[in-house]
Amino acid sequence: MLIEIAKVTLLILGFLALVGGFIGYTKAKSKPSLISGVVSAFLLNFSYFLTRSHLKAGLIAGDVVCVALLVVFAWRLKKTAKFMPAGLMMILSGVSAVVVSVAIAIV
Repeated sequence: MLIEIAKVTLLILGFLALVGGFIGYTKAKSKPSLISGVVSAFLLNFSYFLTRSHLKAGLIAGDVVCVALLVVFAWRLKKTAKFMPAGLMMILSGVSAVVVSVAIAIV
């Protein structure tokens, strides 16, 4: 059950990263937001699909992306001191990293 939750967590975080990238682009014309959102979504979705054939490898890849997003958004929160969107994505990335890490531990 936890493994399925971890896999779905990768998809949800990927979707949120993609939506956030598009919002950043439409509101502030931020190409870096769009690119990072698309790349993050691709990597998280790739990790999900990798879990279908290589469960542990996919979870590890997804966990690496979650931790990387956690670091990036923590840095952005420190830089801007604005909770939205960096603080929210930092929390979601951190929770996702924990969920996926626990799933890796039980595989």
